Amino acid sequence: MTRRPVPPNGRTRRVSPGKDWIAPIGGWRTDVEMADMPEDAAFQLDNFFPEANRVRARYGFLAFATGLGADVQTVIPYSGATNRLFAAAGDKIFDVTSGGAAGAPVVSGLASAHWSVQQYTNPAGQEFLRLVNGLDTPLIFNGSSWTNNFLVGTATLATQNVAVRNTAYTLSFFGTGSVTLSGAFAGTLNGTGVGNRVSLTFTLAAGTLTLTVTGTVTNAQLEKGSAATAYVASTMITGIPDASLLSAVTAYRSRLWFIEKNSTNVWYLATDAVSGAATVLPVGGNMKYGGTLVAINVWTIPVATGLQIPDFGAAPSTSATNSADAIRQRVASTLLQDKEIFGFSPEELAALEPIARGSTAQNVTRRIGKFLDGGSGVARMLSTAVGGAAGAAASSASGAGTAASGASLGALVPTVLGQGSEELSNILTSRALSAVDRMVRQRSPLYQATLDAAPKEAVRQPKAEALVRALLLSQQPQQQNGGGGW
Repeated sequence: MTRRPVPPNGRTRRVSPGKDWIAPIGGWRTDVEMADMPEDAAFQLDNFFPEANRVRARYGFLAFATGLGADVQTVIPYSGATNRLFAAAGDKIFDVTSGGAAGAPVVSGLASAHWSVQQYTNPAGQEFLRLVNGLDTPLIFNGSSWTNNFLVGTATLATQNVAVRNTAYTLSFFGTGSVTLSGAFAGTLNGTGVGNRVSLTFTLAAGTLTLTVTGTVTNAQLEKGSAATAYVASTMITGIPDASLLSAVTAYRSRLWFIEKNSTNVWYLATDAVSGAATVLPVGGNMKYGGTLVAINVWTIPVATGLQIPDFGAAPSTSATNSADAIRQRVASTLLQDKEIFGFSPEELAALEPIARGSTAQNVTRRIGKFLDGGSGVARMLSTAVGGAAGAAASSASGAGTAASGASLGALVPTVLGQGSEELSNILTSRALSAVDRMVRQRSPLYQATLDAAPKEAVRQPKAEALVRALLLSQQPQQQNGGGGW
């Protein structure tokens, strides 16, 4: 849009300058501050869609699913043998795969509709959805059922406490024993036989439900809802005092990882597990400015062979003369911290990565140096013994000296070679870092100003010109007299 000022004349005067506003065809940008926002980008873009040369308004919308009773806070897709789509709204989760009017909720009695969701495939190929929100007991969907068994040790039940909410629950089990309920609800369910399943449905107040077991109770299940469904083993996450505090989830290297709300604790399950005992990993010691964890995800960077987690492998330096390792450690540490790499161009970051990983020549020379000179005591002793034996044998065979003198000289060879290899590794690494340093300096304002101020044509040097002229004149008589000349 262009606002054109009224042209000045005898009766009017200009009151405002003109200003051209560029359409935000660059799209919605969240990676830069508003003050640094490019002219063709938008800090906020609601109901507008950028195209190649224009921005168009959204044409409107069509309701996909209705009758949910509240705004949808989380859309939950599931990819498996049968793809499904769920929507969390209010205190319920609905199956909206087919769209249209929503049917009965698949889960109800929830404290929040805002969920962190992770799909996970176990080695058997079965797909699971694991959901956490920091308020409710974690949920699981196994591809066909949302049945969540809130008990632990369900094969043969023992007395335990369960955190519950104000909604309907159903308790069921097989066996001849009994379960007495107390706390949030009072009652007793008695078994009638090893092969008989008994159940009890009740609505209780939010709090803690205590289940006291007497006799033999097997395949026990406590689930939300007003009817018992097919038995599933415990879906609970144990190890953490209150699993409902798990607020975010992600998958990494065959494990599910969680963060605990309002804390600096990360929790992870056993390999390929979607429930069971969780192990804590405190990370507060790495948060030098304090705070709590709010999100967890897997960060990847592009490399030549695909997407990988960066593993620069810069081992701690154990030698006072090994500056290459110290450089690699510092560069690797820089690349793994967002605040440290801010300001580097993509080309500069691409040049820094080989320094942290080490080129083939750098790694080979570094390993030779470590083994022959800077390695472990066993490696040094072995290389010295081999060098000494070779020197003694060569001296005796040639008759150039005694075996002892040859052994002494031979023992020095591995050390000299090791020091030389280590020094070569230091030189190669330093050169690579210097190249990046030049790249950074060459885009500095001072470098550009110096480049702009440089003469655009060669500067004549009178003394050099006079010397060249004299040399040319001195050759002329020889050429006229048939001399060698030029």
